[in-house]
Amino acid sequence: LGLSTQVGDLSAFFLTLGGSIVVALVSGQQRWYYPAIALLLVAALGRTIAWLFHDAVLTPFIGLELAVAALLWWASRRNTGSVSQ
Repeated sequence: LGLSTQVGDLSAFFLTLGGSIVVALVSGQQRWYYPAIALLLVAALGRTIAWLFHDAVLTPFIGLELAVAALLWWASRRNTGSVSQ
């Protein structure tokens, strides 16, 4: 049950993350960056909570998640929502 949950949740996370980024890039609509940004920020928050309250190791992935979230936010600001025809 644990392995099924882990594989299912991780695949949902990464497929949603990658899918929303692809849709944002293809459609030119900045709103599609926001699900990816939210997933990354919540993952970083969850890692921080696990470190603070559950003695988990504070991994360097937090920095990567925050950096990619910042990059996606920057991309969403640069993308005006218009698509070249």
